[in-house]
Amino acid sequence: RASASPVAEVHRLDDEVRVIAELPGATGESIRLKVTDQELVIDADGPGTPYHTTAGLPPVDTGSMQSTFRNGVLEVTFLALPDGPKAA
Repeated sequence: RASASPVAEVHRLDDEVRVIAELPGATGESIRLKVTDQELVIDADGPGTPYHTTAGLPPVDTGSMQSTFRNGVLEVTFLALPDGPKAA
């Protein structure tokens, strides 16, 4: 059974990183999220087709992950971590 690969958008806004993916027909209970090596893996069951996609992440606090799912749109937010030392 083939899976659909929706595009996951990654946005950094000040101290927050937000990942947005459209999963039409999926239910909140079917969504599985996993963070591995600066990547968010999204799996979900849709009507007749499972969804699977990944999103590259900037440095984030993985323990701060929160998600919402409304009207077929998944939003996952993280607390952004500093990119590293800034040049003076």
